[in-house]
Amino acid sequence: MGQDLKIDLLTAIQMLKGAWDDVKQETIANCFRHARFVVGAEESSEEDETSEDFEEPALEETWSEFSGLWGAVPESMTINDFVGDDETGTTAELTDVEIAAEVTCELTSEAVDGEPGPSTTEDPAPLPTAGEAVAAVDLLRRYFGGMEGSGLTFVDSLETMEQAVVRHAVNSKKQSTLLQFFPLGINSSL
Repeated sequence: MGQDLKIDLLTAIQMLKGAWDDVKQETIANCFRHARFVVGAEESSEEDETSEDFEEPALEETWSEFSGLWGAVPESMTINDFVGDDETGTTAELTDVEIAAEVTCELTSEAVDGEPGPSTTEDPAPLPTAGEAVAAVDLLRRYFGGMEGSGLTFVDSLETMEQAVVRHAVNSKKQSTLLQFFPLGINSSL
């Protein structure tokens, strides 16, 4: 093969869909019948549960093909490690204190996983100014205004947003005082 096995999210979804498409309706019905989720499951015979045209490949054959892919399976992993994972933990066991600290965002990533990592106390990006917000709303207004078939729905919503930005900017302003224009301590030699 000679190629790296890299699976991104899209490829994983496509593989999952392909695997699901390979499952026959008869197999699903047999699983429900075997779990006794259907009426009359007691009367079903063993002959109904197996299909003549369904051949299940041997697990060892499938494992040898899968492990033959370069890099797909670590050399130390055996078939029993792969299928015998019932006792494997799937999540970390957290104490009540750790859960409470995580909820209140007091833990850094170093405290959670034991490895040094970036601190979670970084300052967030500064808030845009009122002028920047109005410019962004204007940009969106031009974009949605040129969109055919949208009517005035988006433009009306943007008008409401712009009014809220302007209202917030006006309410957060403070009236200037004379001391801002004439600070104390200036030596007046008039």
